[in-house]
Amino acid sequence: MDHYSVFDVDGEPQVRNFALSLPVGGTRIRWGLSWLLVAPVALWLIATIYVPIAAGILRPWETWLLTILIGLLSAACLLLHALAHIVVARAYGGELPAQIPIYPLGDAAQVWPAGETPGRELQISLSAPLFHIVLAAVAYILWNVQLTPYLSHSMLFLVFLNVALVMVNLIPFFPSDGGRLLRVICWRLLQRPDLSARLETRLGKAFSVFLIGWAIFLLAQRTRSSLWTAAITLAFAALILLALWMYPAWRWQRPPLVNVSQGVGRGLRIGATALLILIQIGLAFALVPMNDGLELPGIAPSVAPMIEMPDEYRHPFEGNFILTTVVLQTPILAGQWVVGQVSPYARIVPPERVVPPDQTIQEIAQRNYQMLEVSEMTAAAMGVRLAGYDVGLTGRGVRILSILPESPASAVLQAGDVIVAINGEPVRIPTELTSRLRVVDPFAPITVEIERAGNRESLSVPLMPPLIEDDPPRIGVTIEPAGFDIDLPFPVRIVPQKITGGPSAGLIFTLAVYNLLTPEDLTGGRTIAGTGTIELDGAVGPIGGVQWKVIGAEAVGAEYFLSPPENYEDALAAARRIQVVEVATAEEAIEFLQSLPPRTGR
Repeated sequence: MDHYSVFDVDGEPQVRNFALSLPVGGTRIRWGLSWLLVAPVALWLIATIYVPIAAGILRPWETWLLTILIGLLSAACLLLHALAHIVVARAYGGELPAQIPIYPLGDAAQVWPAGETPGRELQISLSAPLFHIVLAAVAYILWNVQLTPYLSHSMLFLVFLNVALVMVNLIPFFPSDGGRLLRVICWRLLQRPDLSARLETRLGKAFSVFLIGWAIFLLAQRTRSSLWTAAITLAFAALILLALWMYPAWRWQRPPLVNVSQGVGRGLRIGATALLILIQIGLAFALVPMNDGLELPGIAPSVAPMIEMPDEYRHPFEGNFILTTVVLQTPILAGQWVVGQVSPYARIVPPERVVPPDQTIQEIAQRNYQMLEVSEMTAAAMGVRLAGYDVGLTGRGVRILSILPESPASAVLQAGDVIVAINGEPVRIPTELTSRLRVVDPFAPITVEIERAGNRESLSVPLMPPLIEDDPPRIGVTIEPAGFDIDLPFPVRIVPQKITGGPSAGLIFTLAVYNLLTPEDLTGGRTIAGTGTIELDGAVGPIGGVQWKVIGAEAVGAEYFLSPPENYEDALAAARRIQVVEVATAEEAIEFLQSLPPRTGR
């Protein structure tokens, strides 16, 4: 049988020290001492970046419980990577290496002997990437059904992980499985597996050197994402170099094969080989991190399954209310950058648009979850009230998120202050703040009553002129509701699924609650999409990224898109098939849907 081995410079089999070994089917799967560094860093990144973004505000023990669960499932995926190779190799009676070292991107492909033929080698090398596709599909299905929050957040991570493992293991050099694919290409088309033995390791080292240089370039750009992208790029290079150093390349162990292709046939084979290798190299460069951000349409899930209420109040309906989302990402990969340049359904944006310079991604995620919680409570109360039930609802004030540097209020107010009154008049919700400012003297300071660190204070605050004529004067702050005290006649709870925060689903939440509580089906069997914040008085507020939300609504077959007045023109410009409807209040949205004629052809 053909034989390949791992050799050191003296031609003797090389063995490194390992920390953990698991005997499996005639070989040993091993985890090296490097995992003592890699594992804690990986768990820390999951706990501090992924969990706050995906799961929102959790208690510390919940964060680490979810992190450990994700870590164990990720380790299982890497173990299954090696097992997939073992199962397929044994099915063909192929030779197994004495040991299979596991590193963070799979097993080290260069320790594997080649299959008996190029065809079998192809199937063995592709077995792990194909299995990761299956794992990603299973994880997506489990995430999509939303069984429990812990399971859903874990499965979403596994979707990303397994897709990443597929792509990384197709690049054309060791230690990825793409190195074995390069072996197949050279073996099958050129009858030169010995040529691939030289190429695979050299390409890996050359790509790592490029990544190190690219990391320096990214860092020199000094953008919002520079530090992260440079760190990710250097980590990528380090993983490749570490695996190449610990597990050197195999060597051809038998006489060279006879090259049977000559003349025109030989030229075609060389051309096909070069093309396939270039495709693999292109995939490698597609995985290179970039400093830019990306904006594109997100998912558009149905809202009704997210609403919990007693069965005796619930009226099922035939159609669908769907909420629309926008994906904002930074840093991105070079492949995503190319998509953003050529696709009308994606756009490259500065990283500061995704993560402002004065905020962290964790702070943004926390704020988005807080806004989502407020939106859920407001929508539940408004839906119940519009359905004809009495609702006791009182706002707790208006929280200051940030203050304009040029605002005179910056000398007295702070981010985090909660405004509860102006000139002695209570302020419970953002719209009340606007109404109080409409009746004050724009040239005189106002008395602002705030809550700060559990204490109540009265401050004299100068005002700024309005940006638009006839608008009220401004304090010069960005705000959000500070929370509500709500008394519902029966429990109504909105449990968001597949979304990670923000207030823009308020209108659709409200309409879905109303529709479940009334016998008339507002949808008429249609799919209705929309966006917009919801206030306690039913007002629909503007949102960002409306063009991507319209595109997402069209993708799932929605017939109507309900838009706040401020976003109407942009939504209309983005629409191709869907009908965009301007609504200023939840009542207007209900009246429009009630005015639609019965749907025919059902």
